[in-house]
Amino acid sequence: MPRREILAAHEKEAFDSPPVFNSVERKRFLDVTPRVQAILRTLQTPSNAVAFLVRLGYFKATKRFFGAEFRTVDVEFAARKLGFLPELIEVEDGHKATMNRHRRMILTYLGFHKFDDAAKSVLHTEIRSMVRSQASPKFIFRQVVDILEHRKVEIPSSWTLTELILDAIQQHKSELSATIENQLPDKTRRTLDALMQMPDGDMDSVLQRTKLALLKRISQSMRPAKIKTTVDDFRVLRELYREIAPIAAARSHPRRHWLLRQGGSKVAGISDNSAEWI
Repeated sequence: MPRREILAAHEKEAFDSPPVFNSVERKRFLDVTPRVQAILRTLQTPSNAVAFLVRLGYFKATKRFFGAEFRTVDVEFAARKLGFLPELIEVEDGHKATMNRHRRMILTYLGFHKFDDAAKSVLHTEIRSMVRSQASPKFIFRQVVDILEHRKVEIPSSWTLTELILDAIQQHKSELSATIENQLPDKTRRTLDALMQMPDGDMDSVLQRTKLALLKRISQSMRPAKIKTTVDDFRVLRELYREIAPIAAARSHPRRHWLLRQGGSKVAGISDNSAEWI
């Protein structure tokens, strides 16, 4: 079964790629302050210094690292900023040890924490809360990014965040299934099974709908017969709700504020899809 994605292909690519600076942003994020200059003096080669400065600029803009991926225009700007010839800089050939060292230095300089198992554990709790509140996966993704930035934790790749969210969703579904299996009375099971059947005479219909789907369609007709049918449908739903409500209440979670918290998101290029619900 193919792995489900949360972000669209273009959103994923934008999230996992270095930011695209305009001229003003490039000067802002690749600025060399006295503190940055002091760090640069500890680096041994021009290429190392340029790579560090560009990585620092990218992290200040996005709170993410992008490995050995750089935009040429940023490398050339940083090289000239530091007084080097751009054509002599080879940032793409950086070793993993150098990248990890830069990562540690940047996190320390900016007062951020690395995304480790401890951060993942805390984030899992937050994600579970939002999953129980039936927030859409994309909404959760955006909120997770905001949470990490607010807590000054580096933001991992879209793949890592997607795995955490989808795992939490699957775990929640498994728990719901177990709850239904263990607590749902036989009478209620039979009622639900009946609602998943096709109404009599509808088996040959091109657009076959279950009884449950038909109950979702409320007639606006004022004819007595239609009104009676609508009232009967509501009675069916009311009785079903009374049977299921105690079980649902036991599974509910008090922290439902996520749907109201931070209505806007700082994650550029990621649109929400309000129709995508768990």
